[in-house]
Amino acid sequence: LSFMPEYAPVCGITQEELESQFLPELQRMGAKYNWSVEETLAKLKYNYDGYHFSQLNMVDVYNPYSLVKALSSSSIESYWIESGANSLLPTFVSSLADNILNYQNVSISTRELKSSDVASGNPYLFLYQSGYLTIKGVDGENTILTIPNKEIEDMLFRIVIPLINDRKDSSTYLADLTNALNKGDCRSITVQLRSLIKDVPYSKMQHDERFFYMEEKYRFVISIMLIGAGCQVNQEYPMEDGIIDIVAKSNNFIYVFELKLKKNGGAKAAIEQIEHKNYTLPFERDSRPVIAIALELDDDGKGILDFDSKLISNNNFIPQSHEI
Repeated sequence: LSFMPEYAPVCGITQEELESQFLPELQRMGAKYNWSVEETLAKLKYNYDGYHFSQLNMVDVYNPYSLVKALSSSSIESYWIESGANSLLPTFVSSLADNILNYQNVSISTRELKSSDVASGNPYLFLYQSGYLTIKGVDGENTILTIPNKEIEDMLFRIVIPLINDRKDSSTYLADLTNALNKGDCRSITVQLRSLIKDVPYSKMQHDERFFYMEEKYRFVISIMLIGAGCQVNQEYPMEDGIIDIVAKSNNFIYVFELKLKKNGGAKAAIEQIEHKNYTLPFERDSRPVIAIALELDDDGKGILDFDSKLISNNNFIPQSHEI
C-alpha cells in the first residue's frame, strides 16, 4: 500500500502532523534543554525523519516509534534498538561490513524492491524492508536507497564495528570515544581509536583488496569508528589545494584528520600538511572550535603509532600534547 503515492505517509508521522499535533511535547522538550521549538524540530528531524515510501511522492516521514518515544521522554536517544528490528541482521553481517560506507547510495531493481522475499539473500532488500534504508530517488529501472537519519546510521555502525575489530566490548570503547570527541580531548581520542583499530585483524588490514594503499584501509576503518561514535563524517573532503583525509563533526567540535604512514613522514608531515594547505580554514566560521589531528600509522597496518594535534582558537594554532 505504501508504494502508492496517495498513501506514502501512512506508515509514519509527517512534519505537518508533528508540528500541529505535538506542540505541547515539543515545548516541554525545548524547555528541558533550553531549545526553541525550531531547534527542537531540527534535532528531531535529524535523528528520526527521512523515510520515503513512494518514488512518486517523496514526502518525508518520521519513524513513529522513535519519535513518540523521544517526545514522551523529552529525550533524543537511540530507541531503534528496542524495536526488535535487529533480529535478522546477523544474516547479512558480512555484506554490512563490506559495504557500510556505501549505504548513502545503494542501487536496487525497482521490481525487486517491491518483492516481499527477504530470504532471497539481497541485503539491500532486507535493509529496506526493515527500515535501515529508505528511498532516495530513481535511476531508470532502479531505485536509489539511502540511510534515512542519524539514529539508523548510528545503529548500523554500532552493529558493524564488532564485526570489523573482532571484539564484543566495542561499545565501551565507542562510548569513551564519543565522550572524548565531545570534550575535544585529543589524547583520549587517539587512545580510543588506537584501542579499536588494534583489534582489527592484521591480515584484514594487510590483504583487503578493496584498497590499493594502506592509508586507504586506515581511512576506511577510522571513518567507521568515528561514525559509530556519533560523528558526521566525510572522507576525502575536497579542497582547492588538496584533499582532507577525514572531516568529523561532533556535537561540540569539528575535527580535521590527516593520516600518514610512518615511512611517509608520520605525524610531523601530516600536521605540516594541515598547516601548509590550510585544511581547517573552511570550518573556522562554524560556531564549534576546529581541531586538527595528525595520525602516524604503522606501515604494515598494525595500528596508530603517534599523533599530533592543534586547536584552532581565534584562527591561531594552539598545540596540544601528542604523547600516547
